[in-house]
Amino acid sequence: MLVNSELSPQSKPMAEVIQANLKMVGIDLQLRSVDDGAMIEAIKQGNFDLTLGLSYGSPYDPHSSIKDFFASTKDNDARYYTDPQLDQLIEQVLKTTSEGDRQAQYTKIWQYMDDQAVAVPVLFSKRIYAVNKNVKGFKLAGTEYELNLQGVTIGG
Repeated sequence: MLVNSELSPQSKPMAEVIQANLKMVGIDLQLRSVDDGAMIEAIKQGNFDLTLGLSYGSPYDPHSSIKDFFASTKDNDARYYTDPQLDQLIEQVLKTTSEGDRQAQYTKIWQYMDDQAVAVPVLFSKRIYAVNKNVKGFKLAGTEYELNLQGVTIGG
């Protein structure tokens, strides 16, 4: 399993938990700690069996993650998986303009990926913020990709 603590500090402890759980059922998972450059190169070459990946697309925008992680187009060297049938499904959904059709196609993609065991969602990271006691009016936005500072003041 490729592990990159530079990309995500929590990846090594998470990988160790996965390793320990798999060992309980007789699977000897070897961890391979790599830096960012080695991680990208291993993914480009398909030189890995398992890795932890973080979605960088917003939860309300599945296009980014699905295309960048799973579309095996010639211009996508950072893909985690290669499957011509999945490529076709992704290409179709990216061209769909109808919201209803798009939702149905994404459901088909997620079902296909589930049936093929392409990716296994392990966790959804919690958002942690530290705010000085002098900061007033700070509220969490709807997602971790937004930082709403409207109404925030700093006082002494």
